[in-house]
This record gives sequence, C-alpha cells and structure tokens, in this order.
Amino acid sequence: MLFIHTRIIFIIIVITFFFYAAYNHAAKNHSNSIFIYSHGIADTHKQAYRYARYYPKNDKEKEIFVDYNNPNSLYEYAANKHYLITAPFVTFDYPDATYKFRKSSLAQAVDINRLAYVFKKTLQKYNKDIILFGVSRGASTIINFMGQKKPGDVQALILESPFDTMENVVAHKVRQARLHKVPGIKQLSHAIISGIFLKYHMNGIRPIDLVSHTPKQTPILFICSEQDTLIPISSTINLYQTLKEKGYPYVHVLIVPTGKHAHIINGSSADIYQNVVHAFLKHYHLPHDAKRALAGKKHFQKTRPSKRMVMRFLNT
Repeated sequence: MLFIHTRIIFIIIVITFFFYAAYNHAAKNHSNSIFIYSHGIADTHKQAYRYARYYPKNDKEKEIFVDYNNPNSLYEYAANKHYLITAPFVTFDYPDATYKFRKSSLAQAVDINRLAYVFKKTLQKYNKDIILFGVSRGASTIINFMGQKKPGDVQALILESPFDTMENVVAHKVRQARLHKVPGIKQLSHAIISGIFLKYHMNGIRPIDLVSHTPKQTPILFICSEQDTLIPISSTINLYQTLKEKGYPYVHVLIVPTGKHAHIINGSSADIYQNVVHAFLKHYHLPHDAKRALAGKKHFQKTRPSKRMVMRFLNT
C-alpha cells in the first residue's frame, strides 16, 4: 500500500512539474522575445516602422533597437493603424540600402552575413529569444540564414513574399512582358540581374535549396498576395509546399487576395494579415495582441491549405 501511495505522489509531482515547466516556457516566450526585422530591396531599416505600433523619435543610425518599455523615446502611430510587431525589435540596414544594388547579393552571402552579424549582436546585447520577420529579399535572406547558419534561440519566422529562386522571379517578369517565347530570354534576363546586383551569383545558393534545412520544430508563417506583380505567388507557395512535403509540422501560409508587393499591410487585406499574424503568435505562445489574435483565429485555421488548393496556385 505504501508503495502505491508513493507512486501516486511521484506521478502527481511529475505532472505538476510538467505543467509548471510548460507555463514558464510560455511565459518566457511571451516576455523575453525580440523581433529582428529584415528589410527588402530598395528600402532601409525604416521599412520596419510600417509594421510596428511604435517607432523611435531619434533615428540616425543604421541599426535601431526599439524598446517598448521606454515610452519617452517613442512615437506611437494612430490607434487604428495596423501593426504586427508586438515586442521590442531590432531593425538594420543591409549594405545596399537604399538603391546601392551593386552591394546586394539578393539573399546570398553578403546579405546572410549581415543578418548573421545583427543576430549575434542582438543575442549578446539583449539576451532574448528572437522572432525573425522579413519582407521580400529580407524574407528570403532569413530562409538562407536559417538553413546555412542554423542558429538557436529562434522562436518563429514571419516571411512576407519571399522568393524561392531568382530564376522564377525572372521567368515571371518575362511572362508578364510577353517575351517568354523569345529564345534565350530567361537566361539573358538572369544574367542582366547578376550584372546589376554584383554580389549575386547565378549559380549561388537559393532559398528553395535551403528552406528544408531550417530546424523542423520552428513555427513558420508565409504570407503572399495574389496581386503581387514582383514576386509571383507561386514562388512563395513553393517554399511552403516544400516544407509541407518534408513533414514540417508548424508551417503555415496566408494567401490574401489583394495587396501590392511589400505593401500588403497598407492594402484592403491588411485586417486579415494583421489578425492572422497575431493569431499565429498566440498559437505559439509568443507576444501578440489578444483582441487581434481572436479576430484572426478563423482565418488562421485556414493557413494549412489542401494540396489541391496549393497546386492551383503553383500551376498559375
């Protein structure tokens, strides 16, 4: 009888410890997080302010830390503005900011190394777990960074309109120009891209090759718009589908009907975008706006679309 009682007490202790640990993990995630924002081509670190509730009064540096716990140093946007970043964040310039295209590697070595430098510096300075959020080239750089560097301390990825390969972006633009039947036009166009972006290598690493090297337990949310004329929606969905087929359990994709490239947050799909991001963050016990997360719950449940729906977009 004493043995049975001892076992029962042991089981109760184990269960209590499990729930205590789970609670503390969620609390740690919620209070000890920091975003790193990775901007797109032809922009700067200030692109992050498009997605943040607050922005700094003084912005004269190439790397900015925005601490929500120091309100005297911040401006707040209007209450009705859409925002996705709900924790302190770091934003930085890539070497190409704003139009120094010759310094961009289009998500290859130069860009990866810059993100790696900021990531390491952020960990050392703030000792917080990191949520990586990027748009366009910035999102593709995150994918390559995760696959190549395999960093720890990453809680989630939010990736708006990343490209899978530059070849597919070029092919998309060629089709838009109705030049796809011209012999050799795709190869020529790709070569021109490498002539403009001097640090980019045509045979270099590509997000589609590295995306499945991301740690499998990382929550990932892709976002793309059917109205994007720069990065084809199929390019982003291909990244999602690759992870899905590899058995990644926490990968999601939000497909919105409207929104220009890198400006979904400013378009008519902004409500859906904002609310789903907060629902995603809540789902994985990360900093979020509770009201917006509740509003996005229904749409978030649709962020793991059927293969039939995915193939419809991949075949367009």
